[in-house]
Amino acid sequence: AKTDSAPKSSVNIIAEAKDAKDANAITVTIKRQFNITSLIYLAVVSLCSMILIYWAAGKALKPVHTLNQAVLTITANNLHQRLAENDSTDEISSLTKSFNIMLNRLHEAFLKQKCFSSSAAHELKTPLAIIKTNLQVLELAPEATISDYQAAFTITKRTVDRLTAVVDDLLMLVTDG
Repeated sequence: AKTDSAPKSSVNIIAEAKDAKDANAITVTIKRQFNITSLIYLAVVSLCSMILIYWAAGKALKPVHTLNQAVLTITANNLHQRLAENDSTDEISSLTKSFNIMLNRLHEAFLKQKCFSSSAAHELKTPLAIIKTNLQVLELAPEATISDYQAAFTITKRTVDRLTAVVDDLLMLVTDG
């Protein structure tokens, strides 16, 4: 008898079956083994693909994460700080440049607002100081006459009119933009 050491293929095994019933049983078994093997390969390939995609996505999104962390460090107190730019032309570099341009505008706006607030405070404080001084003078002068009160009233009225004009101007600036 001749022994064949080469592995037999599915077709050879089915051809050697004794009858159709054996051939059908062998076919079902081979299909089941094929399905199980296919599912195992599918699971392994899917798992490897997910790991590879997760790694690639993490690597691709690292510049976005770095940019996000840098943006989070900028507050109203450090608007002069800028994000580090590089010379590439990718989307992250474009976004970084846009952020820096926006930070420049915000910084300038904050400086203008600070200057405006300082000027407005001064414009409001001076008339209030005049009113307060007149009231203190009248309070400390026990011999104050009606004409002294009338003079203080005239100064106070003029100062209140000035305050009203300043407040009106401020409201007009706010409503006009």
